[in-house]
Amino acid sequence: MKPRKPPLILDSLSAAVRRIVPYHPKEQALQSRLSAVQAGYAGELVLDRVFEHYMFTFPHAIFHDLSLNSSTRFQVDTLFVTSSHAVVLEVKNIAGALTLRNNPPQLIRTLENGQINSFESPVSQLERKIELLQDWLVCRSIHLPVKGAIVLAHPKHAVSAENAEVPFLYPSGIPSYLRRLASSTSVLLPDQFSLLNDQLLHGHHDFFPQPICESYSLTAQDFRSGVFCETCAAPTMLKNRLNWYCSVCEEKSTRAGDQAIRDWFLIFGGMMSNQQCRDFLHLSNRHMAYRILKKMEFQIVGGSKKRRYFR
Repeated sequence: MKPRKPPLILDSLSAAVRRIVPYHPKEQALQSRLSAVQAGYAGELVLDRVFEHYMFTFPHAIFHDLSLNSSTRFQVDTLFVTSSHAVVLEVKNIAGALTLRNNPPQLIRTLENGQINSFESPVSQLERKIELLQDWLVCRSIHLPVKGAIVLAHPKHAVSAENAEVPFLYPSGIPSYLRRLASSTSVLLPDQFSLLNDQLLHGHHDFFPQPICESYSLTAQDFRSGVFCETCAAPTMLKNRLNWYCSVCEEKSTRAGDQAIRDWFLIFGGMMSNQQCRDFLHLSNRHMAYRILKKMEFQIVGGSKKRRYFR
């Protein structure tokens, strides 16, 4: 099994929301996107718990948050594989009453207050991922049938999708659905099945999202610099020879600057210079910045004053 990890975009958006200057015109857009990603991840964890508590009696493999390259990069929320078929499970955690439309393909969400929003059809998303996975398999001379289902994270999510060509299921119904698909006719021999699982695992590459400043057209002036105090929740920490200390509440920390540097990479991406480190962390000299960056074990290019650090 490939376990699920929190998506990096979650860290990126969290850093951006924490550091965006107050009342910025794009603050609400960042917060809305963060809430959507948090909800999506929470929905995926609901499905994960179902698999943790259910044992299948036939050989299978489960891959969570699988990112593969076919004609383009694609990501699968959960992939369930047996020797006779593969099943792509697309998880949705969208509040409100949901209505699926086919022409054009859309998902319409109606909230209790009457607000209506439209989203890309999850059926279209699922069909695209199934096609890309089929292409990925064929490129490896593996002719395994691929099926799929939409998983609604909570039963309170009411959906009207009577004409959908793929099943809409709640997490508790997933084991029965997968058991019904089980076949005694294997397409893959045991060695082939084991090889496929290895190829899927090694074919996965962590997805690194575009830096927030690029995807939202923001600059350094749009974000607060400094090292945040865990107690004050404000960028009020300063560095002395031994540690970081908060200029407001006098809280102390030895590694508070590490999170600030991670925030910088999540927001701006690329490579960090010693000067950029000093400016962002409000450091008084280059030797402090050098010691902090060295402890974080970044990769390095260049030397002396042209040295740059990257993840």
